[in-house]
Amino acid sequence: MSPELEVIFSSVARVRVLELFLLNPGERYYQREIERETGQAIRAVQREMKRLTEIELLSRATEGNREFLSLIHN
Repeated sequence: MSPELEVIFSSVARVRVLELFLLNPGERYYQREIERETGQAIRAVQREMKRLTEIELLSRATEGNREFLSLIHN
């Protein structure tokens, strides 16, 4: 991660999650996928997913027993 992004975003996990979604805007991911793709701990992923859905940057959709997240396009 670039040092500039670390300064702007206080959470490395948040930067990794945002990076994943912004570089793959049409994709959707479930928690364990995000954990695997970003290399972050599941608790950090859960915390950032919660924050990013609260500010309506990510949306949630449930299929079966999995909850998928995707970038909201306006």
